[in-house]
Amino acid sequence: MLKAPLHFQFCMGCANGIPGSLKNLIFMKETMESLCPGSTWSCFGVGHCALEMLYGAVALGGHIRVGMEDNVMYAKGVLAESNVQFVERARRVIEEYGKQVATPAEAREILSLGK
Repeated sequence: MLKAPLHFQFCMGCANGIPGSLKNLIFMKETMESLCPGSTWSCFGVGHCALEMLYGAVALGGHIRVGMEDNVMYAKGVLAESNVQFVERARRVIEEYGKQVATPAEAREILSLGK
């Protein structure tokens, strides 16, 4: 049996999965909140929806995941050089929203992981 609070990872835009759109992200978040109040969540978008899901998750108060595992294109027609590009962009977006990037220790606490 799972113990609350839970952490949900929304994988958006995968083949045969839920399309990566802000409308669908809001649906997933609201469904999670109604079924599992107090839970935390994060989101990532695969491919062309990666940037929309980054902005959407930050705007809606969720956590994020970024990197070349989900998208090898940094921008349309621009191949990513490394994960650093994605992390730096995510940091800028988070800070533009007036929020703070979690430290590794804070991330472990959010995810209920040991030290």
